[in-house]
Amino acid sequence: MNRLFFICLCTLFSLASLDAQTSCCALDRKLGQDAFDKKDYSTALRLWKSAKACPDNSNCPGLDNLILNAQNAIADQKAKEEAKKRAAEVERLKNLDSDGDGTRDIDDECRNERGPRSTSGCPDSDEDGVPDHRDECPTVRGLNSASGCPDSDGDGTPDKDDKCPQQTGSQSASGCPDHDNDGVADKDDLCPDQSGDPTNYGCPDRDGDGVPDKEDQCPTLAGPRSAAGCPDSDDDGVPDKDDKCPYKKGSKGAGGCPDSDNDGIADESDECPNQKGTEKARGCPDKDNDGIADANDKCPDKAGTSKTGGCPDADDDGIVDDEDDCPREKGILALRGCPDRDGDGIADKNDLCPDVAGQTSAKGCPDRDGDGIEDAVDQCPDKKGTIETKGCPDSDGDGIADKDDECDYEKGSIKTRGCPDFDGDGIPNNRDRCPRKRGKDEREGCPSYNAGLYSAFDSSPSANLLMLAIEKIPTDNYSAATDDAVYFKFGFGHGIDDGGFAIPIGLGGGFDITNQLGMIINVDYVPVWGAPDALHLNLGLAYAPLTFPLYVRLNFRPMGFAYGGAQFFSGINFGAGVRFEQISD
Repeated sequence: MNRLFFICLCTLFSLASLDAQTSCCALDRKLGQDAFDKKDYSTALRLWKSAKACPDNSNCPGLDNLILNAQNAIADQKAKEEAKKRAAEVERLKNLDSDGDGTRDIDDECRNERGPRSTSGCPDSDEDGVPDHRDECPTVRGLNSASGCPDSDGDGTPDKDDKCPQQTGSQSASGCPDHDNDGVADKDDLCPDQSGDPTNYGCPDRDGDGVPDKEDQCPTLAGPRSAAGCPDSDDDGVPDKDDKCPYKKGSKGAGGCPDSDNDGIADESDECPNQKGTEKARGCPDKDNDGIADANDKCPDKAGTSKTGGCPDADDDGIVDDEDDCPREKGILALRGCPDRDGDGIADKNDLCPDVAGQTSAKGCPDRDGDGIEDAVDQCPDKKGTIETKGCPDSDGDGIADKDDECDYEKGSIKTRGCPDFDGDGIPNNRDRCPRKRGKDEREGCPSYNAGLYSAFDSSPSANLLMLAIEKIPTDNYSAATDDAVYFKFGFGHGIDDGGFAIPIGLGGGFDITNQLGMIINVDYVPVWGAPDALHLNLGLAYAPLTFPLYVRLNFRPMGFAYGGAQFFSGINFGAGVRFEQISD
Protein backbone atom coordinates (compact mmCIF):
# COMPACT_ATOMS: atom_id res chain seq x y z
CA MET A 1 0.00 0.00 0.00
CA ASN A 2 2.80 2.46 0.85
CA ARG A 3 4.39 1.68 -2.48
CA LEU A 4 1.13 2.30 -4.30
CA PHE A 5 0.57 5.54 -2.41
CA PHE A 6 4.06 6.65 -3.32
CA ILE A 7 3.46 5.92 -6.94
CA CYS A 8 0.20 7.85 -6.92
CA LEU A 9 1.81 10.76 -5.24
CA CYS A 10 4.61 10.83 -7.75
CA THR A 11 2.10 10.59 -10.51
CA LEU A 12 0.14 13.58 -9.23
CA PHE A 13 3.27 15.55 -8.86
CA SER A 14 4.31 14.75 -12.36
CA LEU A 15 0.94 15.64 -13.73
CA ALA A 16 1.07 18.99 -12.01
CA SER A 17 4.44 19.70 -13.54
CA LEU A 18 3.51 18.60 -17.03
CA ASP A 19 2.83 21.08 -19.62
CA ALA A 20 -0.86 21.38 -20.35
CA GLN A 21 -0.04 20.42 -23.90
CA THR A 22 1.41 16.91 -22.93
CA SER A 23 -0.70 13.97 -24.31
CA CYS A 24 -2.38 11.10 -22.36
CA CYS A 25 -0.44 8.42 -24.25
CA ALA A 26 2.96 9.87 -23.57
CA LEU A 27 2.21 10.27 -19.91
CA ASP A 28 1.12 6.67 -19.35
CA ARG A 29 4.06 5.36 -21.32
CA LYS A 30 6.55 7.31 -19.25
CA LEU A 31 4.91 6.31 -15.98
CA GLY A 32 4.88 2.69 -17.12
CA GLN A 33 8.58 2.76 -17.91
CA ASP A 34 9.37 4.19 -14.53
CA ALA A 35 7.39 1.39 -12.86
CA PHE A 36 9.12 -1.28 -15.04
CA ASP A 37 12.54 0.05 -14.13
CA LYS A 38 11.56 -0.31 -10.51
CA LYS A 39 10.54 -3.95 -11.28
CA ASP A 40 6.91 -3.07 -10.62
CA TYR A 41 5.95 -5.07 -13.65
CA SER A 42 2.22 -5.22 -12.88
CA THR A 43 1.92 -1.35 -12.67
CA ALA A 44 4.01 -0.98 -15.80
CA LEU A 45 1.72 -3.40 -17.59
CA ARG A 46 -1.40 -1.53 -16.45
CA LEU A 47 -0.03 1.91 -17.49
CA TRP A 48 1.15 0.66 -20.89
CA LYS A 49 -2.22 -0.92 -21.57
CA SER A 50 -3.84 2.44 -20.53
CA ALA A 51 -1.54 4.35 -22.89
CA LYS A 52 -2.52 2.03 -25.70
CA ALA A 53 -6.16 2.89 -24.95
CA CYS A 54 -5.56 6.66 -25.34
CA PRO A 55 -6.96 8.25 -28.46
CA ASP A 56 -3.57 9.58 -29.38
CA ASN A 57 -1.72 6.21 -29.03
CA SER A 58 -0.31 6.73 -32.48
CA ASN A 59 2.11 9.12 -30.85
CA CYS A 60 3.35 6.29 -28.65
CA PRO A 61 4.94 3.61 -30.89
CA GLY A 62 6.27 0.30 -29.42
CA LEU A 63 3.56 -0.18 -26.81
CA ASP A 64 2.92 -3.82 -27.88
CA ASN A 65 6.54 -4.78 -27.24
CA LEU A 66 6.50 -3.02 -23.90
CA ILE A 67 3.31 -4.83 -22.91
CA LEU A 68 4.91 -8.21 -23.94
CA ASN A 69 8.04 -7.44 -21.95
CA ALA A 70 5.95 -6.65 -18.91
CA GLN A 71 3.99 -9.87 -19.27
CA ASN A 72 7.21 -11.95 -19.55
CA ALA A 73 8.72 -10.20 -16.58
CA ILE A 74 5.58 -10.93 -14.53
CA ALA A 75 5.73 -14.58 -15.53
CA ASP A 76 9.40 -14.90 -14.61
CA GLN A 77 8.73 -13.25 -11.30
CA LYS A 78 5.92 -15.71 -10.51
CA ALA A 79 8.11 -18.64 -11.49
CA LYS A 80 10.85 -17.56 -9.14
CA GLU A 81 8.37 -17.20 -6.33
CA GLU A 82 7.04 -20.73 -6.97
CA ALA A 83 10.57 -22.08 -6.96
CA LYS A 84 11.24 -20.50 -3.64
CA LYS A 85 8.10 -22.06 -2.24
CA ARG A 86 9.08 -25.50 -3.51
CA ALA A 87 12.59 -25.16 -2.11
CA ALA A 88 11.15 -24.26 1.24
CA GLU A 89 8.83 -27.30 1.11
CA VAL A 90 11.69 -29.55 0.14
CA GLU A 91 13.73 -28.31 3.00
CA ARG A 92 10.82 -29.05 5.24
CA LEU A 93 10.38 -32.55 3.91
CA LYS A 94 14.07 -33.38 4.19
CA ASN A 95 13.80 -33.89 7.83
CA LEU A 96 10.37 -35.58 7.82
CA ASP A 97 10.18 -39.31 9.02
CA SER A 98 6.57 -40.37 8.70
CA ASP A 99 6.93 -43.95 10.05
CA GLY A 100 9.49 -43.05 12.70
CA ASP A 101 11.97 -45.77 11.70
CA GLY A 102 14.95 -43.40 11.76
CA THR A 103 15.05 -42.99 7.98
CA ARG A 104 13.93 -39.60 6.69
CA ASP A 105 11.04 -39.80 4.27
CA ILE A 106 13.26 -38.33 1.62
CA ASP A 107 15.47 -41.42 1.89
CA ASP A 108 12.75 -43.84 2.97
CA GLU A 109 11.40 -46.04 0.16
CA CYS A 110 8.73 -47.35 2.53
CA ARG A 111 7.52 -44.21 4.41
CA ASN A 112 4.59 -46.01 5.94
CA GLU A 113 6.48 -49.21 6.95
CA ARG A 114 9.24 -49.39 9.46
CA GLY A 115 12.50 -50.81 8.25
CA PRO A 116 16.26 -50.58 8.71
CA ARG A 117 18.27 -47.85 7.09
CA SER A 118 20.28 -50.57 5.23
CA THR A 119 17.20 -51.33 3.17
CA SER A 120 16.22 -47.65 2.74
CA GLY A 121 13.61 -47.86 5.50
CA CYS A 122 11.82 -50.91 4.09
CA PRO A 123 11.14 -54.18 5.96
CA ASP A 124 13.77 -57.00 5.50
CA SER A 125 12.41 -60.17 7.09
CA ASP A 126 15.47 -62.38 6.39
CA GLU A 127 17.95 -59.53 7.10
CA ASP A 128 19.89 -60.16 3.90
CA GLY A 129 19.99 -56.46 2.92
CA VAL A 130 17.29 -56.86 0.30
CA PRO A 131 13.95 -55.23 1.20
CA ASP A 132 11.02 -57.59 1.29
CA HIS A 133 9.19 -55.82 -1.54
CA ARG A 134 12.17 -56.55 -3.83
CA ASP A 135 13.20 -59.84 -2.21
CA GLU A 136 12.05 -62.86 -4.25
CA CYS A 137 13.01 -65.08 -1.31
CA PRO A 138 11.94 -62.87 1.66
CA THR A 139 12.28 -65.65 4.23
CA VAL A 140 15.67 -67.00 3.04
CA ARG A 141 18.89 -65.02 3.20
CA GLY A 142 20.30 -64.33 -0.21
CA LEU A 143 22.26 -61.91 -2.32
CA ASN A 144 21.19 -58.51 -3.57
CA SER A 145 22.51 -59.48 -7.01
CA ALA A 146 20.15 -62.48 -6.96
CA SER A 147 17.07 -60.49 -5.88
CA GLY A 148 17.52 -61.65 -2.30
CA CYS A 149 17.70 -65.39 -3.11
CA PRO A 150 20.60 -67.82 -2.60
CA ASP A 151 23.08 -67.87 -5.53
CA SER A 152 25.66 -70.64 -5.07
CA ASP A 153 27.79 -69.71 -8.08
CA GLY A 154 27.41 -65.94 -7.54
CA ASP A 155 26.39 -65.21 -11.11
CA GLY A 156 23.36 -63.09 -10.19
CA THR A 157 20.82 -65.78 -11.05
CA PRO A 158 19.04 -67.20 -7.98
CA ASP A 159 19.60 -70.90 -7.45
CA LYS A 160 15.86 -71.49 -7.84
CA ASP A 161 16.02 -70.08 -11.36
CA ASP A 162 19.58 -71.15 -12.14
CA LYS A 163 19.72 -74.13 -14.54
CA CYS A 164 23.48 -74.34 -13.91
CA PRO A 165 23.73 -73.51 -10.17
CA GLN A 166 27.33 -74.68 -9.90
CA GLN A 167 28.56 -72.79 -12.99
CA THR A 168 28.88 -69.05 -13.35
CA GLY A 169 26.67 -67.91 -16.17
CA SER A 170 24.51 -65.11 -17.39
CA GLN A 171 21.02 -64.23 -16.26
CA SER A 172 19.80 -64.15 -19.84
CA ALA A 173 20.84 -67.83 -20.17
CA SER A 174 19.13 -68.85 -16.87
CA GLY A 175 22.44 -68.82 -15.03
CA CYS A 176 24.31 -71.08 -17.47
CA PRO A 177 27.49 -70.21 -19.37
CA ASP A 178 26.75 -68.33 -22.58
CA HIS A 179 29.99 -67.80 -24.49
CA ASP A 180 28.46 -65.73 -27.28
CA ASN A 181 26.13 -63.84 -24.89
CA ASP A 182 23.04 -64.42 -27.02
CA GLY A 183 20.81 -65.56 -24.17
CA VAL A 184 21.09 -69.27 -25.11
CA ALA A 185 23.08 -71.44 -22.76
CA ASP A 186 26.15 -73.01 -24.35
CA LYS A 187 24.79 -76.47 -23.54
CA ASP A 188 21.69 -75.71 -25.62
CA ASP A 189 23.38 -73.44 -28.18
CA LEU A 190 23.90 -75.09 -31.56
CA CYS A 191 26.17 -72.18 -32.48
CA PRO A 192 27.95 -71.43 -29.16
CA ASP A 193 30.55 -69.17 -30.77
CA GLN A 194 28.08 -67.09 -32.80
CA SER A 195 25.49 -64.80 -31.31
CA GLY A 196 22.12 -65.87 -32.55
CA ASP A 197 18.40 -66.01 -31.99
CA PRO A 198 17.07 -68.05 -29.04
CA THR A 199 14.28 -69.32 -31.26
CA ASN A 200 16.98 -70.85 -33.50
CA TYR A 201 18.87 -72.46 -30.64
CA GLY A 202 21.38 -69.65 -30.55
CA CYS A 203 22.26 -69.67 -34.24
CA PRO A 204 22.31 -66.60 -36.49
CA ASP A 205 19.38 -65.97 -38.81
CA ARG A 206 20.27 -63.06 -41.07
CA ASP A 207 17.01 -63.04 -43.02
CA GLY A 208 14.89 -63.50 -39.87
CA ASP A 209 12.81 -66.31 -41.33
CA GLY A 210 13.21 -68.60 -38.35
CA VAL A 211 15.64 -70.91 -40.14
CA PRO A 212 19.22 -70.73 -38.81
CA ASP A 213 21.77 -69.58 -41.38
CA LYS A 214 23.65 -72.85 -41.15
CA GLU A 215 20.47 -74.71 -42.17
CA ASP A 216 19.17 -71.98 -44.46
CA GLN A 217 19.87 -72.65 -48.12
CA CYS A 218 18.97 -69.03 -48.81
CA PRO A 219 20.36 -67.21 -45.72
CA THR A 220 19.70 -63.74 -47.13
CA LEU A 221 16.22 -64.49 -48.53
CA ALA A 222 13.36 -65.18 -46.15
CA GLY A 223 11.57 -68.45 -46.69
CA PRO A 224 9.70 -71.14 -44.72
CA ARG A 225 11.45 -73.93 -42.88
CA SER A 226 9.62 -76.43 -45.08
CA ALA A 227 11.61 -75.06 -48.03
CA ALA A 228 14.91 -74.97 -46.12
CA GLY A 229 14.59 -71.22 -45.61
CA CYS A 230 14.22 -70.37 -49.30
CA PRO A 231 11.31 -68.64 -51.01
CA ASP A 232 8.53 -71.07 -51.98
CA SER A 233 5.90 -69.33 -54.11
CA ASP A 234 3.48 -72.28 -54.30
CA ASP A 235 4.08 -73.35 -50.68
CA ASP A 236 4.72 -76.98 -51.60
CA GLY A 237 7.91 -77.35 -49.57
CA VAL A 238 10.16 -77.20 -52.64
CA PRO A 239 12.26 -74.00 -52.87
CA ASP A 240 11.54 -71.93 -55.97
CA LYS A 241 15.18 -72.31 -57.03
CA ASP A 242 14.70 -76.10 -57.16
CA ASP A 243 11.04 -76.17 -58.14
CA LYS A 244 10.47 -77.22 -61.73
CA CYS A 245 6.88 -75.99 -61.37
CA PRO A 246 7.30 -73.00 -58.99
CA TYR A 247 3.72 -71.81 -59.39
CA LYS A 248 2.03 -75.22 -59.17
CA LYS A 249 1.85 -77.05 -55.90
CA GLY A 250 3.62 -80.39 -56.21
CA SER A 251 5.74 -82.88 -54.32
CA LYS A 252 9.40 -82.92 -53.48
CA GLY A 253 9.84 -86.27 -55.13
CA ALA A 254 8.61 -84.84 -58.42
CA GLY A 255 10.78 -81.73 -58.23
CA GLY A 256 7.90 -79.58 -57.06
CA CYS A 257 5.56 -80.54 -59.87
CA PRO A 258 2.14 -82.21 -59.45
CA ASP A 259 2.36 -85.97 -58.88
CA SER A 260 -1.09 -87.52 -58.54
CA ASP A 261 0.10 -91.02 -57.58
CA ASN A 262 2.92 -89.69 -55.40
CA ASP A 263 5.53 -91.92 -57.03
CA GLY A 264 8.12 -89.16 -57.44
CA ILE A 265 7.47 -88.73 -61.16
CA ALA A 266 5.73 -85.58 -62.34
CA ASP A 267 2.34 -86.20 -63.92
CA GLU A 268 3.47 -84.59 -67.15
CA SER A 269 6.21 -87.23 -67.51
CA ASP A 270 4.29 -90.11 -65.93
CA GLU A 271 2.88 -92.62 -68.40
CA CYS A 272 0.78 -94.08 -65.55
CA PRO A 273 -0.12 -90.94 -63.54
CA ASN A 274 -2.69 -92.72 -61.38
CA GLN A 275 -0.53 -95.75 -60.52
CA LYS A 276 2.62 -95.68 -58.48
CA GLY A 277 5.59 -96.64 -60.59
CA THR A 278 9.31 -96.25 -61.02
CA GLU A 279 11.39 -93.69 -62.83
CA LYS A 280 13.01 -96.37 -65.02
CA ALA A 281 9.53 -97.50 -66.13
CA ARG A 282 8.45 -93.87 -66.75
CA GLY A 283 6.09 -93.85 -63.79
CA CYS A 284 4.40 -97.20 -64.41
CA PRO A 285 4.38 -100.16 -61.99
CA ASP A 286 7.50 -102.32 -62.29
CA LYS A 287 7.58 -105.02 -59.61
CA ASP A 288 10.99 -106.38 -60.58
CA ASN A 289 12.46 -102.87 -61.04
CA ASP A 290 14.04 -103.71 -64.39
CA GLY A 291 12.83 -100.57 -66.13
CA ILE A 292 10.13 -102.39 -68.10
CA ALA A 293 6.56 -101.65 -67.07
CA ASP A 294 4.72 -104.70 -65.74
CA ALA A 295 2.15 -104.35 -68.50
CA ASN A 296 4.89 -104.91 -71.10
CA ASP A 297 7.07 -107.26 -69.03
CA LYS A 298 6.99 -110.96 -69.98
CA CYS A 299 8.62 -111.78 -66.64
CA PRO A 300 7.17 -109.12 -64.29
CA ASP A 301 8.51 -110.84 -61.16
CA LYS A 302 12.08 -111.27 -62.42
CA ALA A 303 14.38 -108.44 -63.43
CA GLY A 304 15.34 -108.61 -67.08
CA THR A 305 16.32 -106.55 -70.11
CA SER A 306 14.44 -104.83 -72.88
CA LYS A 307 16.05 -107.20 -75.41
CA THR A 308 14.32 -110.15 -73.80
CA GLY A 309 11.00 -108.43 -73.09
CA GLY A 310 11.80 -107.97 -69.41
CA CYS A 311 12.99 -111.52 -68.72
CA PRO A 312 16.35 -112.24 -67.05
CA ASP A 313 19.38 -112.38 -69.34
CA ALA A 314 22.44 -112.47 -67.09
CA ASP A 315 24.97 -112.49 -69.97
CA ASP A 316 23.08 -109.89 -72.05
CA ASP A 317 23.17 -112.01 -75.20
CA GLY A 318 19.50 -111.51 -75.96
CA ILE A 319 18.53 -115.04 -74.90
CA VAL A 320 16.33 -115.50 -71.84
CA ASP A 321 18.16 -117.27 -69.00
CA ASP A 322 15.47 -119.96 -68.79
CA GLU A 323 16.22 -120.86 -72.41
CA ASP A 324 19.97 -120.16 -72.21
CA ASP A 325 22.20 -123.21 -71.69
CA CYS A 326 25.07 -120.84 -70.83
CA PRO A 327 23.31 -118.05 -68.88
CA ARG A 328 26.57 -116.56 -67.60
CA GLU A 329 28.35 -116.40 -70.99
CA LYS A 330 27.34 -114.48 -74.08
CA GLY A 331 26.39 -116.84 -76.84
CA ILE A 332 24.31 -117.29 -79.96
CA LEU A 333 20.72 -118.30 -80.45
CA ALA A 334 21.65 -121.32 -82.61
CA LEU A 335 23.54 -122.83 -79.66
CA ARG A 336 20.90 -121.86 -77.06
CA GLY A 337 22.94 -118.98 -75.76
CA CYS A 338 26.33 -120.68 -75.56
CA PRO A 339 29.50 -119.16 -77.04
CA ASP A 340 31.28 -120.63 -80.07
CA ARG A 341 34.64 -118.91 -80.44
CA ASP A 342 35.78 -120.88 -83.50
CA GLY A 343 32.37 -120.70 -85.20
CA ASP A 344 32.17 -124.40 -85.95
CA GLY A 345 28.63 -124.72 -84.64
CA ILE A 346 29.71 -126.54 -81.49
CA ALA A 347 29.32 -124.75 -78.16
CA ASP A 348 32.63 -124.03 -76.45
CA LYS A 349 31.53 -125.99 -73.38
CA ASN A 350 31.24 -129.11 -75.59
CA ASP A 351 34.13 -128.22 -77.89
CA LEU A 352 37.41 -129.91 -77.09
CA CYS A 353 39.12 -127.48 -79.49
CA PRO A 354 37.17 -124.24 -78.86
CA ASP A 355 39.67 -122.07 -80.75
CA VAL A 356 39.98 -124.29 -83.85
CA ALA A 357 37.02 -125.11 -86.08
CA GLY A 358 36.24 -128.79 -86.14
CA GLN A 359 33.57 -131.44 -86.63
CA THR A 360 30.79 -132.60 -84.37
CA SER A 361 32.08 -136.18 -84.64
CA ALA A 362 35.34 -135.09 -82.97
CA LYS A 363 33.60 -132.88 -80.41
CA GLY A 364 34.64 -129.71 -82.17
CA CYS A 365 38.21 -130.67 -83.08
CA PRO A 366 39.55 -131.09 -86.63
CA ASP A 367 38.84 -134.63 -87.99
CA ARG A 368 39.79 -135.00 -91.66
CA ASP A 369 38.69 -138.63 -91.95
CA GLY A 370 35.49 -138.08 -89.98
CA ASP A 371 36.00 -141.02 -87.66
CA GLY A 372 35.23 -139.00 -84.52
CA ILE A 373 38.86 -138.85 -83.38
CA GLU A 374 40.52 -135.46 -83.53
CA ASP A 375 43.46 -135.20 -85.91
CA ALA A 376 45.82 -134.22 -83.06
CA VAL A 377 45.55 -137.69 -81.51
CA ASP A 378 44.53 -139.65 -84.65
CA GLN A 379 47.48 -141.84 -85.67
CA CYS A 380 45.79 -142.35 -89.04
CA PRO A 381 44.17 -138.91 -89.64
CA ASP A 382 43.30 -139.71 -93.26
CA LYS A 383 41.78 -143.16 -92.64
CA LYS A 384 38.71 -143.86 -90.60
CA GLY A 385 39.46 -145.84 -87.50
CA THR A 386 38.28 -146.47 -83.94
CA ILE A 387 38.99 -144.89 -80.61
CA GLU A 388 40.56 -148.17 -79.39
CA THR A 389 43.06 -148.10 -82.27
CA LYS A 390 43.70 -144.33 -81.90
CA GLY A 391 41.96 -143.53 -85.15
CA CYS A 392 43.47 -146.26 -87.31
CA PRO A 393 41.49 -148.94 -89.23
CA ASP A 394 40.78 -152.29 -87.52
CA SER A 395 39.34 -154.62 -90.13
CA ASP A 396 38.73 -157.59 -87.83
CA GLY A 397 37.52 -155.46 -84.90
CA ASP A 398 39.91 -156.95 -82.37
CA GLY A 399 41.09 -153.57 -81.05
CA ILE A 400 44.44 -153.77 -82.85
CA ALA A 401 45.09 -151.39 -85.70
CA ASP A 402 45.57 -153.08 -89.07
CA LYS A 403 49.02 -151.48 -89.31
CA ASP A 404 50.03 -153.37 -86.17
CA ASP A 405 47.89 -156.49 -86.78
CA GLU A 406 49.65 -159.50 -88.32
CA CYS A 407 46.24 -161.11 -88.85
CA ASP A 408 44.13 -158.12 -89.79
CA TYR A 409 41.18 -160.23 -90.86
CA GLU A 410 41.20 -162.55 -87.83
CA LYS A 411 40.48 -161.37 -84.32
CA GLY A 412 43.40 -161.66 -81.98
CA SER A 413 45.03 -160.06 -78.98
CA ILE A 414 47.69 -157.41 -78.48
CA LYS A 415 49.99 -160.06 -77.02
CA THR A 416 49.80 -162.06 -80.27
CA ARG A 417 49.91 -158.90 -82.48
CA GLY A 418 46.33 -159.38 -83.54
CA CYS A 419 46.39 -163.07 -84.37
CA PRO A 420 44.13 -165.77 -82.85
CA ASP A 421 45.42 -167.71 -79.82
CA PHE A 422 42.94 -170.41 -78.93
CA ASP A 423 44.78 -171.67 -75.86
CA GLY A 424 45.72 -168.20 -74.62
CA ASP A 425 49.38 -169.04 -74.18
CA GLY A 426 50.53 -165.89 -76.01
CA ILE A 427 51.63 -167.83 -79.08
CA PRO A 428 49.45 -167.18 -82.12
CA ASN A 429 47.75 -170.14 -83.69
CA ASN A 430 49.76 -169.68 -86.88
CA ARG A 431 52.92 -170.37 -84.90
CA ASP A 432 51.47 -172.68 -82.20
CA ARG A 433 52.00 -176.40 -82.75
CA CYS A 434 49.60 -177.03 -79.90
CA PRO A 435 46.97 -174.30 -80.46
CA ARG A 436 44.53 -175.94 -78.06
CA LYS A 437 47.13 -176.55 -75.34
CA ARG A 438 48.90 -173.84 -73.43
CA GLY A 439 52.58 -174.15 -74.05
CA LYS A 440 55.86 -172.27 -74.22
CA ASP A 441 57.39 -170.42 -77.11
CA GLU A 442 60.51 -172.58 -77.09
CA ARG A 443 58.26 -175.62 -77.54
CA GLU A 444 56.34 -173.80 -80.32
CA GLY A 445 53.32 -173.46 -78.09
CA CYS A 446 53.15 -176.98 -76.71
CA PRO A 447 53.16 -178.02 -73.02
CA SER A 448 56.45 -179.07 -71.47
CA TYR A 449 54.83 -182.33 -70.45
CA ASN A 450 51.53 -184.14 -70.30
CA ALA A 451 51.55 -186.62 -67.50
CA GLY A 452 48.99 -189.08 -66.19
CA LEU A 453 48.45 -191.54 -63.40
CA TYR A 454 48.06 -194.78 -65.31
CA SER A 455 46.80 -198.22 -64.23
CA ALA A 456 47.21 -201.19 -66.60
CA PHE A 457 47.25 -204.95 -66.83
CA ASP A 458 50.36 -206.29 -68.51
CA SER A 459 50.56 -209.86 -69.65
CA SER A 460 53.95 -211.35 -70.38
CA PRO A 461 55.64 -214.72 -70.02
CA SER A 462 57.73 -213.40 -67.23
CA ALA A 463 54.90 -212.05 -65.21
CA ASN A 464 51.27 -211.11 -65.44
CA LEU A 465 51.50 -207.71 -63.81
CA LEU A 466 48.87 -205.36 -62.48
CA MET A 467 50.75 -202.07 -62.75
CA LEU A 468 50.30 -198.53 -61.41
CA ALA A 469 52.57 -196.21 -63.37
CA ILE A 470 53.23 -192.53 -64.01
CA GLU A 471 53.57 -191.81 -67.69
CA LYS A 472 54.61 -188.74 -69.57
CA ILE A 473 52.21 -188.80 -72.49
CA PRO A 474 53.46 -187.32 -75.76
CA THR A 475 51.31 -184.58 -77.32
CA ASP A 476 51.41 -183.17 -80.78
CA ASN A 477 49.87 -180.49 -82.94
CA TYR A 478 46.15 -180.35 -82.18
CA SER A 479 46.50 -183.69 -80.40
CA ALA A 480 45.85 -184.58 -76.83
CA ALA A 481 47.32 -188.08 -77.11
CA THR A 482 50.72 -188.10 -78.80
CA ASP A 483 53.80 -186.11 -79.52
CA ASP A 484 57.12 -186.63 -81.16
CA ALA A 485 58.74 -185.83 -77.89
CA VAL A 486 60.29 -188.50 -75.72
CA TYR A 487 57.81 -190.77 -73.99
CA PHE A 488 58.67 -191.70 -70.41
CA LYS A 489 57.10 -194.23 -68.06
CA PHE A 490 57.86 -195.21 -64.48
CA GLY A 491 55.67 -197.42 -62.34
CA PHE A 492 55.18 -200.25 -59.93
CA GLY A 493 53.76 -203.69 -60.74
CA HIS A 494 52.58 -206.71 -58.82
CA GLY A 495 52.61 -210.18 -60.25
CA ILE A 496 49.18 -211.77 -60.23
CA ASP A 497 50.41 -215.33 -60.62
CA ASP A 498 53.52 -215.45 -58.49
CA GLY A 499 53.20 -212.33 -56.39
CA GLY A 500 56.44 -210.85 -57.70
CA PHE A 501 57.15 -207.15 -57.89
CA ALA A 502 58.27 -205.12 -60.93
CA ILE A 503 59.33 -201.54 -61.63
CA PRO A 504 58.66 -200.84 -65.33
CA ILE A 505 60.63 -198.07 -67.01
CA GLY A 506 59.79 -196.99 -70.58
CA LEU A 507 61.07 -194.69 -73.30
CA GLY A 508 59.63 -193.95 -76.72
CA GLY A 509 57.87 -191.56 -79.05
CA GLY A 510 54.69 -191.08 -81.05
CA PHE A 511 52.77 -189.31 -83.79
CA ASP A 512 49.26 -187.98 -84.38
CA ILE A 513 46.45 -189.74 -86.11
CA THR A 514 43.76 -187.21 -85.06
CA ASN A 515 43.58 -184.46 -82.48
CA GLN A 516 42.62 -186.96 -79.84
CA LEU A 517 44.15 -190.22 -81.15
CA GLY A 518 47.78 -191.01 -81.52
CA MET A 519 50.26 -193.82 -82.18
CA ILE A 520 52.90 -194.60 -79.57
CA ILE A 521 56.07 -196.65 -80.01
CA ASN A 522 58.04 -197.36 -76.88
CA VAL A 523 60.41 -199.84 -75.25
CA ASP A 524 59.80 -200.83 -71.62
CA TYR A 525 62.35 -202.35 -69.33
CA VAL A 526 60.62 -204.36 -66.63
CA PRO A 527 62.81 -205.66 -63.79
CA VAL A 528 60.77 -208.23 -61.87
CA TRP A 529 61.46 -209.59 -58.38
CA GLY A 530 60.60 -213.24 -58.32
CA ALA A 531 60.54 -213.58 -62.11
CA PRO A 532 62.84 -213.01 -65.08
CA ASP A 533 63.40 -209.40 -66.11
CA ALA A 534 61.90 -208.49 -69.47
CA LEU A 535 62.36 -206.04 -72.29
CA HIS A 536 59.17 -205.07 -74.20
CA LEU A 537 58.69 -203.43 -77.61
CA ASN A 538 55.22 -201.90 -77.69
CA LEU A 539 53.05 -200.50 -80.40
CA GLY A 540 49.93 -198.79 -79.07
CA LEU A 541 47.06 -196.43 -79.52
CA ALA A 542 46.44 -193.59 -77.06
CA TYR A 543 43.17 -191.70 -76.78
CA ALA A 544 42.83 -188.51 -74.80
CA PRO A 545 39.70 -186.29 -75.07
CA LEU A 546 40.41 -182.58 -75.42
CA THR A 547 37.84 -181.49 -72.83
CA PHE A 548 38.13 -184.21 -70.24
CA PRO A 549 41.27 -185.22 -68.23
CA LEU A 550 41.09 -188.92 -69.07
CA TYR A 551 43.05 -191.04 -71.41
CA VAL A 552 43.12 -194.73 -72.34
CA ARG A 553 45.82 -196.72 -74.06
CA LEU A 554 45.96 -200.08 -75.78
CA ASN A 555 49.40 -201.53 -76.49
CA PHE A 556 50.16 -204.45 -78.77
CA ARG A 557 53.43 -206.04 -78.02
CA PRO A 558 54.67 -207.67 -81.22
CA MET A 559 57.86 -208.74 -79.51
CA GLY A 560 59.13 -209.20 -76.02
CA PHE A 561 62.25 -210.79 -74.53
CA ALA A 562 62.57 -212.32 -71.11
CA TYR A 563 66.17 -212.44 -69.82
CA GLY A 564 65.76 -215.27 -67.40
CA GLY A 565 64.37 -217.74 -69.85
CA ALA A 566 65.97 -216.26 -72.94
CA GLN A 567 62.52 -216.23 -74.35
CA PHE A 568 60.77 -214.13 -76.94
CA PHE A 569 57.06 -213.44 -76.59
CA SER A 570 54.23 -211.21 -77.67
CA GLY A 571 51.11 -209.92 -75.93
CA ILE A 572 48.86 -206.97 -75.14
CA ASN A 573 48.85 -204.20 -72.61
CA PHE A 574 45.69 -202.22 -71.73
CA GLY A 575 45.34 -199.36 -69.30
CA ALA A 576 43.46 -196.19 -68.37
CA GLY A 577 44.34 -193.17 -66.30
CA VAL A 578 43.72 -189.59 -65.29
CA ARG A 579 46.00 -187.03 -66.93
CA PHE A 580 47.25 -183.74 -65.78
CA GLU A 581 49.18 -181.15 -67.68
CA GLN A 582 51.70 -178.49 -66.76
CA ILE A 583 53.55 -175.83 -68.71
CA SER A 584 56.75 -174.79 -67.08
CA ASP A 585 57.08 -171.00 -66.73
